[in-house]
Amino acid sequence: MNKIIGKHYEIQQQLSKKNGRITLLARDLNTGESVIIKLLIFNSEWKWNERMIALKQEAKILQSLSHPAIPPYLNYFAVDSSTSKGFALVQTYIPDQSLERHLQNERIFTGDEIKIIAKSILEILVYLHGLNPPVFHRNIKSSNILLGERSGNFLGSIHLVDFGFWQTAIIPGERNSISEPQKQFFVSDICSLGATLIYLLIGTHPNHLPENDLQVNKKFSHLSPSLRKWLTQIIEPNSDKGFSSALIALKALEQLDIQTGSTEHINRPIKSKIQLHKQKDSLEIIIPSVSLEQSPVSIGVLSLFAIFWNFLLLCVTSASLSIPFPTNILPLLFLIPFWCVGFWIVYFIFLRLDGSDQVKIDSVQIYQYQKLFGIKIFFSIKKSPRNSITQLVYTPKYMTKDSDGDDIEAPPALSILAGVKKFQINGMFFSLKSEEESLWLAQELSDWLDIPITTKTIG
Repeated sequence: MNKIIGKHYEIQQQLSKKNGRITLLARDLNTGESVIIKLLIFNSEWKWNERMIALKQEAKILQSLSHPAIPPYLNYFAVDSSTSKGFALVQTYIPDQSLERHLQNERIFTGDEIKIIAKSILEILVYLHGLNPPVFHRNIKSSNILLGERSGNFLGSIHLVDFGFWQTAIIPGERNSISEPQKQFFVSDICSLGATLIYLLIGTHPNHLPENDLQVNKKFSHLSPSLRKWLTQIIEPNSDKGFSSALIALKALEQLDIQTGSTEHINRPIKSKIQLHKQKDSLEIIIPSVSLEQSPVSIGVLSLFAIFWNFLLLCVTSASLSIPFPTNILPLLFLIPFWCVGFWIVYFIFLRLDGSDQVKIDSVQIYQYQKLFGIKIFFSIKKSPRNSITQLVYTPKYMTKDSDGDDIEAPPALSILAGVKKFQINGMFFSLKSEEESLWLAQELSDWLDIPITTKTIG
C-alpha cells in the first residue's frame, strides 16, 4: 500500500492475485486520476528479452484502440527489482461492477437485458475484428464485462476490459497469434460471448453449457423461439452451423427486432389468470386463488372436515351455555381457540373458492390486501411508502419436504421488499403456478419499478 511503481503510480489497493497476475487499483500522481494496473510477475526461467518484445508490441496495440466501451490503455512499463521482474499495463479505472458481481448479488437478467448486453459486446468485437491486423479479446467472460447503474429504461453503460493478450505474448509453449489461424480467434470471441450470455440467463457456468439444442430450448422456454435459436448458434464453435463473424451475429440479432417489431419480452402465459393493470402512475396485480375445478378433492375433503369440526363445536358450545352462569365461563373460554381454528378453516375454503390477492402500487405507497366475494378483508391489509421499495426478489421453484418427509416441489415465489416489510405476490392461498408466469410478472414489475430482479435460490 502507498508504494510508488512506474515512477508516478501510487498503489491504493490490491484487487486480485492469481497465477502471477496481480490487479492493482492505483492513483496517477501526475493527474490525480484512478487507474487499474495489471501486473505480471515473471519467474527466474522467463526469457526476458524475447518475451518483453512481444509484450511491448501487444501493449502498443492496446494503446492504439479507440472505442467508447473500451477504457483507454494509458501506459505500460517494466518492473525490474532485486527480487522480481514483471510487466505492468495501465488502464483507465471504471468504478462499475462486473456482471459476475451482479450474479453474485443474485441478480437475474431478462431477455431484453441479454440482448442489450449482446449487442454492446458484439459492436465492440466488430470494431476489434475489423482492425488491420484484427485484434482479439481472448478473455470474454462475466468478470470482464462492466455494467453501470441502471437509469430509467437504460440498462447502464457497458465496458469490456482485461484483454487476454498475455496468453499469446508470454505463456511458454503456446503458439503466437501470428501463426494461429485467425478464424479460430474470431469464433472463440463469439462463442465466449455466447457462453457468458447463457451464464447470465440461467446461472449455468460456461464449463457446463447445455449439450444440444433441445436442452437449450428447454432451459430458455420463457424466451421467444427466435432468440433461443440465436443463442444456440452463438455458442456453436463450428462456423458452418454458428456465426463466422461478430458482424453476422450482430445483424442476426438486430433482425430479431425487425421480425418481432419490438425487443425481446417475456410474454404473458396463455393460461395465466393473473390480472395486471399498468398505468403511468399506478400498477395493480390481482391474483385469483385456486379454483374449485383445480383442486376439487382437497376442497371437498376440507369442507367435510369443516362441517364436522364446527358442528361438533356448536354442540359443545350449546352444552356449555346450558350450564348456569358463571360456572360456564371457563369451558366457554376453553372453546375460543377451537372456534378460531374453525373460522380459519372456513375462511381458507372461501378464499380457495372466490378469493383474490391484490397488490397496488401508486406514487405514494404500496398496498396489499385480500378480497373475498368482492369485499376487502380488513385484517389482511398491509401497506408501506412507495419510496421504501428497495428490492424485487424472485425465488425459482425448488424441492422441499412435506409433513411426511416426502419430496415435493415448491412453486416459484415473487416478493417486493419495502423497508422492513415483505409483500409476497403469492402465499398460502395464492400461487404463481409456473416459471414462465413468475418471470413474466417479475419482468413487468422490474420494468415499471425500474429496479433489477434479484434471484434467491433455495436448495
